[in-house]
Amino acid sequence: ILEMENSYDCFHISNQDHIELLKNIWIIRKIFLSKEAKIEDKFFNCMKCSNKSVLACLNCAYTCCREHNNHTESHFCFIELTFGQIFCSMCNNFIFISEYVLKNPIGSCLDANSRLILQKYAVEIEDPKRRLGLRGLQNLYNTCFANCIIQAVFHIPIIRNFFLSGVFQCCQTYSDECFMCLLSDLFQKFYDGTNNVVCPHELLGLIWKDSPQFSLSLQQDAHEFFIRFLHLIREYFANQY
Repeated sequence: ILEMENSYDCFHISNQDHIELLKNIWIIRKIFLSKEAKIEDKFFNCMKCSNKSVLACLNCAYTCCREHNNHTESHFCFIELTFGQIFCSMCNNFIFISEYVLKNPIGSCLDANSRLILQKYAVEIEDPKRRLGLRGLQNLYNTCFANCIIQAVFHIPIIRNFFLSGVFQCCQTYSDECFMCLLSDLFQKFYDGTNNVVCPHELLGLIWKDSPQFSLSLQQDAHEFFIRFLHLIREYFANQY
């Protein structure tokens, strides 16, 4: 996964002024991606329509949705105001590469002098008052043990980036009998920018079919579920390679 992640970069964003871009990312995150800002998010919408899934331009702070992001041809770098992900309108895709993963604002590709310059713009965003980043998962009658594992896996940066970057291609056509197709689809739903509850019934249904012991209407061991979850991922790649 690491090799594939490093191989798929965004040419457009790579050619931007990294210091200025990262500085703007941190400023916008500080203003818009806090708990207090989310309380006021009814005021955030596209400047051309009422879409609540909003992007902010990293050049001029213009706010828009994905359908109306062509306010100027020279501005194509955006930050999504729900999860803080970077979007390139030229690629029409979210960019999930290590330099722009916001938990590491000082990109490893920058030289020592650039890192020193960036340090004065660094802001601690791990505020205990923040409640961002989680999507509710519907409980399918005592599936708390499974939901907690899914939540944990979906917030591991390297796994999240792998499934959302567009690098991974599973079956040629979507199959509800393929664990990785269902997992990839659930990732897309989980990070689609909305905040409604996500139901993992298809993914859990396939796991129950594979491992009937988890289908009982009782709480199960979360660690055992995690091991089975990893086994299904490993099994897919073992069969592919």
